Amino acid sequence: MLGALARDGRLLVFFPEGTFTRRTGLSGFYLGAFKVAAEAKLPILPGIINGTRTLLRSDQWFPRRSAISIDIGDPVLPAGADFQAIVRLRDQVRQSMLARCREPDLQELVKPQPMSAADGQQGESVGSSPQTPDRIVRLSSVFLLLSILLLTSASFAADAENGKRLAQARCASCHAIEPNQSRQVADALPFDVIARRFGDNPEILAFSLLDPHPRMNMTLTRREAQDIAAYISTLAK
Repeated sequence: MLGALARDGRLLVFFPEGTFTRRTGLSGFYLGAFKVAAEAKLPILPGIINGTRTLLRSDQWFPRRSAISIDIGDPVLPAGADFQAIVRLRDQVRQSMLARCREPDLQELVKPQPMSAADGQQGESVGSSPQTPDRIVRLSSVFLLLSILLLTSASFAADAENGKRLAQARCASCHAIEPNQSRQVADALPFDVIARRFGDNPEILAFSLLDPHPRMNMTLTRREAQDIAAYISTLAK
């Protein structure tokens, strides 16, 4: 079911540790996210949010002012859908995240604790199930985010030439879509400027195009956004 949702263009977000703990460190990863990615033939975008342990410390209910950093790694492609391939995908993604999270490797899986009847009377909720105050405190751990990209394996062959044609038809009324071209709207960034800022990450750029800014009176399909992002990336070279 989750694989079908991803193939239909839904963004799936997983916390691969399966729970939050007070301990500093990266616990083991459950296989669910990686099974979905492998069977759907979708890449995984590993992401880490650092600073939440300071933001919400143990035994405290109110967050503190604290800097939060978000580190997004490179997409990781599955190399098959068998069990061994799923395990390899998990290990590859986890190693990438371990190198970025700046916390020790705890290795073992952490089993979520069952909630007692007394806990349920607390009435507190995080996500979709009642949580005890102790579980809320666990939010101080590092959040480890896995976003399975809404891109099929074919997305890595985005058509930059088609992206240029789309840009000429849909974007040229505001933006300068080629170098040394005049722009029609003063505060609309030329495409070569966008390329120098974001062209090294066409996947993120494509996602930004799917969220239209106020002057865009049209909606791009996922493939169109990928093609335009591919064209913009060529301008950074």
